[in-house]
Amino acid sequence: MKKKILLSSAFIATISTSSLSANNGVLSMFKDAKVTGEIRTLTSIIKEDTAQDNYATAIGGTLQYKLADYKGFGGGLSFITTNDIDALSGDDTKRNPNLSGKKEEYNQLNEAYISYSIDKLLVKFGRQFLDTPLADSDDIRMVANSFDAYTLFYEDDNFNIMLGHLKKWQGTDAGLDDDWVKTGKDGTHFIGATFKNDLLAIQGWYYNFDGSDENANNSLYIDATTNYEINKAISIDFSMQYLNQTELKNSGISSNIFGIMAESDIDNIGLSLAYNKATKKSDKHSFSGYGGGTLFTNMDTMILDEITQDRDVDAIVASVSYSFDFVDILYSYGNFSGSANSTNQKEDKTEQDLVVEYSYNDNLDIETVYILGSDTQNLRLKVNYNF
Repeated sequence: MKKKILLSSAFIATISTSSLSANNGVLSMFKDAKVTGEIRTLTSIIKEDTAQDNYATAIGGTLQYKLADYKGFGGGLSFITTNDIDALSGDDTKRNPNLSGKKEEYNQLNEAYISYSIDKLLVKFGRQFLDTPLADSDDIRMVANSFDAYTLFYEDDNFNIMLGHLKKWQGTDAGLDDDWVKTGKDGTHFIGATFKNDLLAIQGWYYNFDGSDENANNSLYIDATTNYEINKAISIDFSMQYLNQTELKNSGISSNIFGIMAESDIDNIGLSLAYNKATKKSDKHSFSGYGGGTLFTNMDTMILDEITQDRDVDAIVASVSYSFDFVDILYSYGNFSGSANSTNQKEDKTEQDLVVEYSYNDNLDIETVYILGSDTQNLRLKVNYNF
């Protein structure tokens, strides 16, 4: 289930490394550079009522080279590859294209950036990862989303500001057959602010998805989370969210979406209940942005966008999780109900997600995901090894 994002951890992590000293001048940027990577395999089997079953297995990974900071300057490169294993994948229309695309392979320089930081300010130019409410990496299959962008991040104790311009993006959500795809004819502009203390976490974001393409709109997103302690062993997090989207250039995107969520942990058991309401806009629909989106009821496959066209939609998702030793188990059930649209058609869809993750250590983890929807089933097995 997609979780909300309270701040951009990637940018905070970059700021935290800016204090690295340079003992040997500019050469220290290369001498102290770090090389990291990941090897990943993923098997995905999909059974659909209205389409032919398909499956694929892919192997690939990422190799990242990150310069050490020198007087605030830094940079990095990252290369990603994924390739279908023919013997473990379907032929022609029986092959799942979501892992390596229709070409059955995908190779991309998904990071290539330079950065400069001073005090609490970080500026970053080039291909980079972002995790904001309506533009995020959504790293759940073989290729995470990354963005060709200009970004600025300012952190001051409990308060953060981030703004940027997105030009292009790549990854599973962008499609694996077109390489880098424009985020609108004129790109996407955004600004966001986050405040967090012991009692409250609140964020607000504004996006201008500009251009003449089908995604043109202005989006305002706000959410807030607070904690209520019942006793020393039990506490509940209460969250609220609001998304307003205004149509630009006859794109058809216009929405008002409200959400509430309650989460609690009791020993090793986690419980959550989430609700979203999308109000009808005649002949209009919602847009989750570039990535997995941030609504509380987003599940692995089903999100509100699927049925918000020209109707009211109510979505409710209940989840329970359990953790022990090296194993985490999550089960979620969601119901998405759409009222009659202008042609008197209703929608009623459900999805159940079962996730079992085994983390052997900090380097190796194995994840099994089973999705049972109203008209589809999906089984995935993912193995990650980090070095």
